[in-house]
Amino acid sequence: LFALSPSRSMPLVVVTGLPTTGKTRRSEELRDFLQAQGHEVSLVNEESLYQDRNRNYASVVNEKNARGELKSAVQRLLDTKRVVIADSMNFIKGFRYELFCVAKEVGTTMCTVFCDESVATARNWNQECQHYAEEVFDDLAGRYEVPNGKNRWDSPLIICSTSRTRIDNVAGSRDTTTPFITCPMPHFHDHTVHTETPCKEIKAALFESDRLKPNKSTMVRPVSSGNLMHEVDRALKDIVMTVFKAQNDVAPMAAMVVPRTTRPVRICRRVTLPELKRIQGNFHRIVLANKQASVEMLATLFVDFLGKAVNEKIS
Repeated sequence: LFALSPSRSMPLVVVTGLPTTGKTRRSEELRDFLQAQGHEVSLVNEESLYQDRNRNYASVVNEKNARGELKSAVQRLLDTKRVVIADSMNFIKGFRYELFCVAKEVGTTMCTVFCDESVATARNWNQECQHYAEEVFDDLAGRYEVPNGKNRWDSPLIICSTSRTRIDNVAGSRDTTTPFITCPMPHFHDHTVHTETPCKEIKAALFESDRLKPNKSTMVRPVSSGNLMHEVDRALKDIVMTVFKAQNDVAPMAAMVVPRTTRPVRICRRVTLPELKRIQGNFHRIVLANKQASVEMLATLFVDFLGKAVNEKIS
């Protein structure tokens, strides 16, 4: 099998499909399969980011913020140690292209897993599990942009479906009486459709294919030392003020969402503003030791630093 070099980032799996089409189930099956073979795997989805599905799609702003948090988490987690699975609808082709650019930026491989079910099937499953409000489901189903294996950002494309009719449709004998996704379907005739999660095929697509090569438009440009302290200081101030204002509305150790990172803050007690600022000041030595890190990475480190400083002080 293809061996990863020590300096190479691990692969990215982008899972996509209509609401309630088994994306998380298949993602968890893939995670368990890879972990059993000795790989470290991070699963990024609404649950891991402490997001509410219906709230994410209640407004354009919420939806944009939810996608931003998912992308930031993928960027933060892609490293030489773990496979990252982006388990979300990823229903906009432009966003799948952004994730493709993230993989290209770090020079790794990726594949797209499409959970292909009809709108009618997905709606029935949603009525059973009630994950999405009916109006949210209808809106998302109407806006879903089906992946196309001919697009480089959707390739290689691996298709999964529990429906026999869906498999026959892909083979070219579409049953026109079956409700189908309302968007124009790409040509799937060259793709095998799997009823079970094809973990071996996904692993082969990730570990036996050529990695993406970054170009000038996707290469990471580190923040210059002259601007780093200013950018980080602004980010830390935003986090400090968010924590100071939000702590009155949450229970101890509850997750507080803060800007510039997907990592939530969890503290066991109320903290005064002067104490928060002292912790921020103490963190600057870590900033000076990590001048090549991104602002988002340093913001994540600060969240961990803040939680440790507050929670260990009381224990």
